[in-house]
Amino acid sequence: MSATGDNERFSRYFGGCPVVKVPGFMFPVQEHYLEDILARLGKQPPPHRRHHESEDECALDLDLVTDLVLHIDARGEPGGILCFLPGWQEIKGVQQRLQEALGLHESKYLILPVHSNIPMMDQKAIFQQPPAGVRKIVLATNIAETSITINDIVHVVDSGLHKEERYDLKTKVSCLETVWVSRANVIQRRGRAGRCQSGFAYHLFPRSRLEKMVPFQFSENIYEAFLVGKPSDCTLASAQCNEYSEEEELVKGVLMAGLYPNLIQVRQGKVTRQGKFKPNSVTYRTKSGNILLHKSTINREATRLRSRWLTYFMAVKSNGSVFVRDSSQVHPLAVLLLTDGDVHIRDDGRRATISLSDSDLLRLEGDSRTVRLLRDLRRALGRMVERSLRSELAALPLEVQQEHGQLLALLVELLRGPCGSFDVRKAADD
Repeated sequence: MSATGDNERFSRYFGGCPVVKVPGFMFPVQEHYLEDILARLGKQPPPHRRHHESEDECALDLDLVTDLVLHIDARGEPGGILCFLPGWQEIKGVQQRLQEALGLHESKYLILPVHSNIPMMDQKAIFQQPPAGVRKIVLATNIAETSITINDIVHVVDSGLHKEERYDLKTKVSCLETVWVSRANVIQRRGRAGRCQSGFAYHLFPRSRLEKMVPFQFSENIYEAFLVGKPSDCTLASAQCNEYSEEEELVKGVLMAGLYPNLIQVRQGKVTRQGKFKPNSVTYRTKSGNILLHKSTINREATRLRSRWLTYFMAVKSNGSVFVRDSSQVHPLAVLLLTDGDVHIRDDGRRATISLSDSDLLRLEGDSRTVRLLRDLRRALGRMVERSLRSELAALPLEVQQEHGQLLALLVELLRGPCGSFDVRKAADD
């Protein structure tokens, strides 16, 4: 178990089971805080720190990080240096400053960035012993706290910061914000030193900040969020629940319904900030505005989409842009029939359009009779779901099950039909 695990909480969870402690061996680690570090470097605290202002500010001085690493290299013990930085921008910033400061002597150093965006195959060097006379400097996010262990680290530089996901209720977007770590994180980072010999931990925050940090990082709990009443609510009733598990469009439609309003409309053409229209570009629209598909999502590289509508799990704001990593194509009829809220119909007696009342992302057109039948089917499916959720019976009456079975069979048949495929044309500069 992790050194920062809450053993007593685990014990209480399992009915007060005994805790067996197996002591391990760690070399002693000397700790230095910001006031000690500034004195060693001959620097004065920034004005806002001298006047005890902006104590909660999470700004990181990259020049201070660089100066500290150079000071450790010049006067510290031999061995690797591990720097904990909040994100990729800070890693690149410190790496660039170190390369500029080292200049012609850079060959005596092995500067290694570690980040989840870098393939692990390209990060093998962090686990290897450097040649004699070469100092290893690892620049990492909190991925190096627990996910990996680098045995030859002697010095740890702890910024005291990391990226944490915060959900904005207004925009329905999760943002990666730079925030203070917990005391458990500080202990975990300190423990990265002292594995092969006595180590040193340099914390780039004052001792007073350590006392204000929360004991553990906040976690989300679906029970505390009232998403389910108790663990038994998550138990599958029977294998019949998997009857339609092979119906891919239905499964994606149900997923979309659960994630709604997380819906993307893919449109050909884009208007730039300068007002220029680019017909060969692609726009990804959500209810909250335009977003970008992250390079890791398979739909970004697709040249042909089976549907112009995508559902997604989460949108994250980073460096001023909103990105979606995980997305799935969904049938337009699934969007129409399985989402909540109302629909709006315009009918001239022969042709009609039907659209979602709470969004302009979907508008379907057809003859009047077909459109009204779709509306009626949507209402019937809604009643089916509501009746199933409200029922306290172990099983619904047989006649109700038969009615629901007919509705599901009709829905499956509709979702097997065409979705209106979409050829994605992307400009060379996109």
